[in-house]
Amino acid sequence: MNNAIELKNVSKLYSVKGNIVEALQKVDLSIPSAVFASIVGPSGSGKTTMLNIMGGLDRPSKGEIYLAGQPFHKLSETELVAHRRRLIGFVFQSYNLIPNLSAIENVELPLEFARSGNTRQRALACLEMAELPTSRHKHRPNQLSGGEQQRVAIARALANDPAVILADEPTGNLDSKTGNQIIALLKRLTEQEKKTVVIITHSPSIAVETMLTAEMLDGTIDRTVNRQK
Repeated sequence: MNNAIELKNVSKLYSVKGNIVEALQKVDLSIPSAVFASIVGPSGSGKTTMLNIMGGLDRPSKGEIYLAGQPFHKLSETELVAHRRRLIGFVFQSYNLIPNLSAIENVELPLEFARSGNTRQRALACLEMAELPTSRHKHRPNQLSGGEQQRVAIARALANDPAVILADEPTGNLDSKTGNQIIALLKRLTEQEKKTVVIITHSPSIAVETMLTAEMLDGTIDRTVNRQK
């Protein structure tokens, strides 16, 4: 099985009030293609930093990062933006939807940036994959429940048909029942659409639903749990 994501000896250093803080310390991690994976750990353990580096939103201070075979650590800013748009879909805890656009228009937006044809047809297909009822497609975010907004955000992440979806606390603003539905949806994307999905979560009960878990502590991977059959 090919790896969708590889981190090799990755460290991330920040300067805080003249002191060097090592947010990540020599991290090695491989996530195979079409796997539902999670990153867990207490606040300040480096989870979000690692997800940002995986997604090309931040660069490692040291080490190498490969996504779908592309050496993200070597790319120019222009190349990085192009590869990120093509290879990665992002899902955030706070949804990050455009408030004055409808659900379907929010999904069409990345397609318009990518100058894709048939934007409406693709947006409809993504909303169907995210299981948002047709009756909600023309509603704006403030007319949708939290779970419905997260489904729109997932559909938007799918718009450019990325190989990888990175989700930062995707259930953090949802009740447990709705959160479980979102986790089940993300799991189906690995099984049916062959997407590699990586989520950050504080919840052990959510982590056990994933196929691979990296447990972080003080900027390092303390343990990796592999549940792949």
